[in-house]
Amino acid sequence: MSILCQLVDHLKLPIAPESITQAQRLFHGRGYAYDDLHHVTIDWLSPVVLITLFAPEPLSDIEVLADKVLTLFPSCKSVMSYRGRLVSFVVSPSNN
Repeated sequence: MSILCQLVDHLKLPIAPESITQAQRLFHGRGYAYDDLHHVTIDWLSPVVLITLFAPEPLSDIEVLADKVLTLFPSCKSVMSYRGRLVSFVVSPSNN
């Protein structure tokens, strides 16, 4: 499993129910605190999770990460991945 797929263990998830509506950074790899993840940030912009990549990653790894994120956020309507200005893909829960 790639390091990108494992970063879900490092997400800072909202604890209080009222905080789920507030925009917040869930993961910030740019400070080199996590080996090999300095090119990734993940933000919660209710009801969307935005994964921003500053370096290429295999699409299959991004899809696995997006699926894991969707399971953690029941109120999430979609997960979007951006690399620069290009949308790589959008994943939405199958029940919406």
